[in-house]
Amino acid sequence: MSKYSPRFDGKSLGFPHPRMSQDQSPLLPADHAPGPTPVGASGHLATVVLDPEDHGEVGSAIPQSSMASRRPPAGPNHEQLISSFSALGDKFFSLQGIQLQSYKGLLSSYEEASESSSRAGQLENELMTLRKKKAQEEGTLQRRLRKLSGVHNTAQEKYAASFHRTEAVKAKLEGMQAKRDSALLERYASKKDKDALKKERESLRAGRDEMLEANDRLLGYLTESQRQAQIMKASLEGVITSNGLSNLVHGFDARRDLLLQLFSFALERTIQVVQARMDE
Repeated sequence: MSKYSPRFDGKSLGFPHPRMSQDQSPLLPADHAPGPTPVGASGHLATVVLDPEDHGEVGSAIPQSSMASRRPPAGPNHEQLISSFSALGDKFFSLQGIQLQSYKGLLSSYEEASESSSRAGQLENELMTLRKKKAQEEGTLQRRLRKLSGVHNTAQEKYAASFHRTEAVKAKLEGMQAKRDSALLERYASKKDKDALKKERESLRAGRDEMLEANDRLLGYLTESQRQAQIMKASLEGVITSNGLSNLVHGFDARRDLLLQLFSFALERTIQVVQARMDE
């Protein structure tokens, strides 16, 4: 139970003051506001002056003698009024119990809300602590990242400078190697060309010699063929003359002379081609 207790004045639920009925009790004036009931010295209820014309200053207690003169006589109306006030009091206390239970429920809800609010505040404090810690860690990581970035940039610059130097040295070496290779290739090419030309000339000479030898053999064969042909011609002429075949001999001589001319032309052309190759 909380140490705070709500103040109950009878008006929170919309009910009138216990001293006032719905039609305004005759014990109080119509314009009298509900409030605490004054108690006299004897412990009984004291009547308060509401009008300055009655007995004196407003708010002062009316003398007991005056109260006795004002008290209504006992009778049925008085008993009915007491019974009404008793019923009204019972109803009031019943409603007060209901109001008390409602206030207990509200108080329990308030305590739960207070605990939830306290827990929420604690969680918010923890969240703020975590955020601060996260911000510190992010700051540390950012500083480390900037430091590593600087180291990386420095290393990259050094690598770029070293790469440029290496490329320059490589280009220089490639130029030197190209010049050296070019000189070697020129010397090798000139030597190779000379050797190849020499070999080709030797080959041409050998071919020319072979062709000349073949030409000599062909000339010898042709000469021998002509000699054999002359012998055969003389022999055939003798046979033809003795047998009367002159026309046949003349046709054979014409074909033989044509073949000899063609063979001689082919041989001369071959000798000219070989001689031209040798001159080159």
